[in-house]
Amino acid sequence: MPVEPLECSAPGSVLLLGEYAVLWPGGLGVAAAVEPRVRVRVRAARALRIEGTDGIDRFAWPSRAGGSGAPGGLLEAVVGACARALGRAPDPALVTVDSGALTGGGRKLGLGSSAAVAVAVTHALLGGPCGAASLDTVFLAALRAHRAAQGGRGSGYDVAASTYGGAGLFHGGGEPRFERGPGAPAPPAELFMILGDRPLATAPAVARYLEWARARPAECARHRRLSDAIVRRAMRTGRWAEAFRAGRRATRWLGEAIGVPVEPADLRDRLEQAAAAGHAGKPAGAGGELAVCVPVTGVPVTGVPALAAPWAHRLSVSAAGVTGAVTGEIAP
Repeated sequence: MPVEPLECSAPGSVLLLGEYAVLWPGGLGVAAAVEPRVRVRVRAARALRIEGTDGIDRFAWPSRAGGSGAPGGLLEAVVGACARALGRAPDPALVTVDSGALTGGGRKLGLGSSAAVAVAVTHALLGGPCGAASLDTVFLAALRAHRAAQGGRGSGYDVAASTYGGAGLFHGGGEPRFERGPGAPAPPAELFMILGDRPLATAPAVARYLEWARARPAECARHRRLSDAIVRRAMRTGRWAEAFRAGRRATRWLGEAIGVPVEPADLRDRLEQAAAAGHAGKPAGAGGELAVCVPVTGVPVTGVPALAAPWAHRLSVSAAGVTGAVTGEIAP
């Protein structure tokens, strides 16, 4: 079937609450889709080829080189998951991917760029804007691919947020759920991210956590109960500053327990600067490279615009998840 010229995009993501707990069945987290976006262009071609850039390196599938296009990598996994969902190989096309908006200063920003790539490319290969695949189908295929590329690990909160958009309550497990609409959390009115100096490799951090969980099941269960309670209270009250403070205490304790520096000195110093400027913040995700913060209601905020520093950026929650549109161009 001829491929119409198509453009797709998927937002980045951030986990506001529920670090590590979301790896377990029923573990709760609050995830949000955030701008900017991964962008994908699809054009007719004689064979399926995917190529692009993350703003740092270029990648391609099929490819004999290393990276996300190599066998076992993300693009390989996406193509396989889409073939499984379609019951056949995806249509021939040239798919161009640009995830450079989710990098800066020669590094990824920690906003779920690989998940957004998986979602955007999956959406394109499964039918784009024509309704050939539901969002649920896109989510399940992209989740399968993203987990395969991570060696079977990964909660999927980032894939869910990039697929469905907005902020929602995430339920972890083999078949995770992402709740939006009535009962789902409204995102903070103002949200900022704080970057650390050193990117953190998530997979080794998760491996350390799972090793600790096997060795200390009672302590692991205690942390999960505390984390879930923080999420439930935040949903009930909408008091994000209070939730972030409680989440920071829980995450710091966990980091010390598993031996992963969720708050290295640079990130801790910046969180303290944010607190002095009238904000409450906490590490996000596996920690180390990224934190989130919100203004504290009733506390004077110093520095306008808030947190005017090169390591602080305002985050915009995206109400829309993955999207696609035919461009109207004439296919070659």
